[in-house]
Amino acid sequence: MTLSIRWRLTLWNTLGLAVLLLAFAGFIYGRLRHALYEQIDRKLAGALEELQNDSQAKIEPDQRLPYLIHELQEHESLFVVVYDRRSGIVARTEGLADESLPPAPTVADGARGYQIRAVPSLGRQRVLEAAMVLDEGPMSVIVMAPLDETDHELSELLTVLVTAVPLMLLLSGGLGYVLARKALAPMQRLRQATEQITADRLDRRLPIINSHDELGRLTETFNAMIGRLERSFSEIRRFTADASHELRTPLTAIRTEAEVALGKPLELAEYQQLLAASWRSVAD
Repeated sequence: MTLSIRWRLTLWNTLGLAVLLLAFAGFIYGRLRHALYEQIDRKLAGALEELQNDSQAKIEPDQRLPYLIHELQEHESLFVVVYDRRSGIVARTEGLADESLPPAPTVADGARGYQIRAVPSLGRQRVLEAAMVLDEGPMSVIVMAPLDETDHELSELLTVLVTAVPLMLLLSGGLGYVLARKALAPMQRLRQATEQITADRLDRRLPIINSHDELGRLTETFNAMIGRLERSFSEIRRFTADASHELRTPLTAIRTEAEVALGKPLELAEYQQLLAASWRSVAD
């Protein structure tokens, strides 16, 4: 089934808006996700810097690190595990279950890496793995931040986008249909005016509302075509009238000769004379 121009305009406009809305929604979601994760990463990096730069922790890690880790858990809701070079646990967040302990990371000195990990009993965590050097030697540390609030915020935003985008498309589709109908209303009036122009009414012309837009230029083209048709029909009528006038005299003569020939019996010579007279009427 072929759709009308009105529906095609509505569908194309709605499709174009859908692409723009999806791109915009993806951009908003991506930017918020990036900002939230960046905020968490800064908090993780700050906690790591606090552990690395504490002068007392470098000298007495067994005594100082548990205090710092407790403060990070108390004020920042962070989980921390510090491993020695043999992957033994030097210090960790109090109350952290054994099943929630991640394996000791293998990171080069001065390196750090971020990742998202599903930790048993803790759920999704943003994890920072880094190397740390104390007086007792090189160590590795894992700092984890829960992603519950971040995931909740992103889920709410996704729900809003999933609800708002179809609703906006529905509203824009209805508005686009109304606008397309209004924009094409002159086409309907032009069609009605065109239906009134027949072979006997070629002197009529279509009304031009705006000669500077596409519809106005199309109307001017139609009027020019109607003008050419009017001139052609006029020439055909003149030719028909001239031909009728030219044929009237010889046909009258032929008719007269035929009536004489049929009026009474004639000799052969008389028939030949009548036929010759008819031939001369046509030839002349």
